[in-house]
Amino acid sequence: MSAVKTVLKISKKVILVFICIFILWIFAGVLCNYYETIYPIKKLERLPNANYITEIVKLKDEGKLEEALSLAKFVKEHPDMPGQEDAAVLEAEIEQKLHSKSYIVRQFAKGAITGSADTSAGMLGAIASDLSIYGDFRDVLVQGYKYVTGKEADPFVAVLAGVGVLTSVSLHIDVVPILLKEFKKAKVLSSEFIEVILKVCRDAIKHNEVTEDLKYLFTNIFDVYKKLGFTRSKYLIRTVDSSDDVALAAKLLKDIPDEVFVLAYKNPDLIRNIRNVSYKTDDMEYILKIGAKKGDAGLKYLNKLNKPLFKYSRILAKDIKLGRFNTAFIKDILLNFIKKVPYIIYVVWFVLIITIWYLIKTIVDIYILFPRKKRQISIS
Repeated sequence: MSAVKTVLKISKKVILVFICIFILWIFAGVLCNYYETIYPIKKLERLPNANYITEIVKLKDEGKLEEALSLAKFVKEHPDMPGQEDAAVLEAEIEQKLHSKSYIVRQFAKGAITGSADTSAGMLGAIASDLSIYGDFRDVLVQGYKYVTGKEADPFVAVLAGVGVLTSVSLHIDVVPILLKEFKKAKVLSSEFIEVILKVCRDAIKHNEVTEDLKYLFTNIFDVYKKLGFTRSKYLIRTVDSSDDVALAAKLLKDIPDEVFVLAYKNPDLIRNIRNVSYKTDDMEYILKIGAKKGDAGLKYLNKLNKPLFKYSRILAKDIKLGRFNTAFIKDILLNFIKKVPYIIYVVWFVLIITIWYLIKTIVDIYILFPRKKRQISIS
């Protein structure tokens, strides 16, 4: 009879062990997610806002007026940032020069004549001179002439010219080959992204139609250009390596274009750093908004987003996202509750420690209850 009672006690203890392990799995996962997502944001919020005035003056002196104006306006739009008076003065000076007729005409003419541009006005001139089907045929003939005469032809320009012939019926898509040629001249396209562009364009030329892949790529590139203009979009395009990267960039620009530009200007790997993070879009946009105000300190934080504290937390986040685990309990209740009441994190720690203690105690109890053979002592 005592043996039956012992087995029942052991069975109850084993059930308690599994319950403790389940609780540990939940609360350890919540803690890992908290310290990987929520806690870093709180640390980021506590950092002092950066002073961009020196950067604005430097850009102005270098003749990068559009970049300087964007930074000055960004400072003005955030009254809690330092240098408000200086930003207002610089904004007025830069706008006066940018909007002067002589500057616009000079830049437009330069773009129209040379077909190259480093400003938005110059880009409009380049588009005006190139935005016709004869311009694409001209590029094809130029590259063909180079090939025949033994000079090195640029396959990138030749392929874009071929695609331009296909897309000339659509105004917004037809602009993109011109943009890409200028991005290439400005050396802001990564080698990986150039390969993607060539692959997509060659596939379209092969099928003699605007394929879905081409439309997806070119539409998102145009959306980036439409939101930032040529000069500012260069900084964002240099941070992408694929069609999906461009789609992510275009998506972020819909709500926070100024913040995205400021971060892309400061960080040439912006999209590469954030494309695989586990944050929701709203959280990611909030992080970028805060990070842009923090300057270099904010950039250091963003560079760490792709480096999880623990592999376990990344696995748990994936399980939650795919609905494999108790999503409602973990994500919607605990993590959201911690966001609203930060002190709840101490309760989570307390429960975790108590559970670990109780788990160890229960395992010890099982060991004590487990029947063992008695030693037989022989008396000689």
